[in-house]
Amino acid sequence: SGYLLIIHVGLGGTFIGAMTVFSVTWASDHWDLPGRWVRKAAFWLMVIAVIPMTLAVLLNMFPLFGTEWQDYVVEIHRYSGLTCTICGLIWGYLAVRRVNM
Repeated sequence: SGYLLIIHVGLGGTFIGAMTVFSVTWASDHWDLPGRWVRKAAFWLMVIAVIPMTLAVLLNMFPLFGTEWQDYVVEIHRYSGLTCTICGLIWGYLAVRRVNM
């Protein structure tokens, strides 16, 4: 009925704001972690995946692309969101468990 889409779009701006604060706050802790390369890689991949996820949404708001390209941009949004989620889960697990990986 569209309610989930409205919630998804409504929380998107909050997510981008939270990821900006999160990235700036934790970046210095993940710049050079000797022995914790998996946690560092998960953090930076999560931060980098937010960029195409955000740009895909913003580019779809303007009439720059045809219908076929809009479908492609939606796929970019989908897979960068999946990457961000997987990397966030890995980072969260390693941060909470304090695993040296």
